[in-house]
Amino acid sequence: MPYESKGLCPFECCTYNKNWVVEKTIRVFADRKPGSPVAFTLQKGEKVEGVTGTVVTTAMGLAKGVPFNPKYPGKFKPGAEVPLLAPLGEGCYKAWVRGKAIDACSDDILEPLRTPKTEWWVQLKTSKGQVGWVQWPDGEEYFSNVDACG
Repeated sequence: MPYESKGLCPFECCTYNKNWVVEKTIRVFADRKPGSPVAFTLQKGEKVEGVTGTVVTTAMGLAKGVPFNPKYPGKFKPGAEVPLLAPLGEGCYKAWVRGKAIDACSDDILEPLRTPKTEWWVQLKTSKGQVGWVQWPDGEEYFSNVDACG
């Protein structure tokens, strides 16, 4: 720990694109780390590009394997404990299985017991070419037009 999932967008239909709209004033940092200096500030209504992101797992979650599913033979034994790295939305997670990260969903092979603790850092680019990072806390609506599902 920490485990970094570079390029991950941590909810269903989340997409990085050039059409994000700022929903509240927010400070953008020069680097993706706590204590980094503020590079610039975005105001409500501005459009920015969500370039990429990194989900940083600070504490793994935990799930257990469900009874055999023919779609996923041999992933792990039913009842086996499975570490969870990051949410992917709609009950799916990036899970740690046999030394590598795989995508797994609760309705297919997992019964989540504890969700992972994560931080989501998003790299942004303004129309003026300014580039910086925002740490996006759970439940906050900093931007709209992030969800490709509408």
